[in-house]
Amino acid sequence: KKVPSMAPWPQALRRYGVLLLLSYGLPRAFFASGAWRSALPEDGRSATEVVRLQLTALQENNPENDDGIAKTFDFASTRNKAVTGPLPRFAHMIHAGYPVLLNAQNFTLLSALQLGPTEYAVRVEILGNLRMGSQKGIFVWQLSNSGDGTGWRTDAVMPDESA
Repeated sequence: KKVPSMAPWPQALRRYGVLLLLSYGLPRAFFASGAWRSALPEDGRSATEVVRLQLTALQENNPENDDGIAKTFDFASTRNKAVTGPLPRFAHMIHAGYPVLLNAQNFTLLSALQLGPTEYAVRVEILGNLRMGSQKGIFVWQLSNSGDGTGWRTDAVMPDESA
C-alpha cells in the first residue's frame, strides 16, 4: 500500500483559509491574516476561537479606522455593549485603558476554563508592540453563550492581578 503524502495539506490550508490546528501560542503567521474581518457572531465557534479572533483583530487593528476594535465590539455580549458602548466610547476605552492589546507583537492563550454550560474564562498573555516597549500583560476574558444563536460573546476583559 502506498502511504498518502501530507504535502497537499499546507496548500489546502492556504487555499481555503482553514485552520485545523487549534493550538496555544502559535505565531501570527499561522492564522489567516484578515480572516476576522468577515467573521460574525454565530454558533459553531468555541470560546477560545472567539478570544483568538478578537485578539487577532486587535493585533491587526488599523489605527485610521479602528476596524479591529469594531470587530472586537461586534463580539461583545449585549450586557458588555450596554456598559462599554456605543462603539466610539468602546474604542476610546481600548485606546486609553488597554493599549497593550493594540497591534501587539504576539499573544498566547495560557488557559481556558469552562465555568458552567454557558460560561468560560480564558487567560491570555500579550506581548505589546515595540512602541509600547514590548510590555507584557496577562488578561482574563470572561465569555458567555446566551443560546440565542450568536455563540460565545465577551462579557468582560480584565487584567489578571494575580500574575
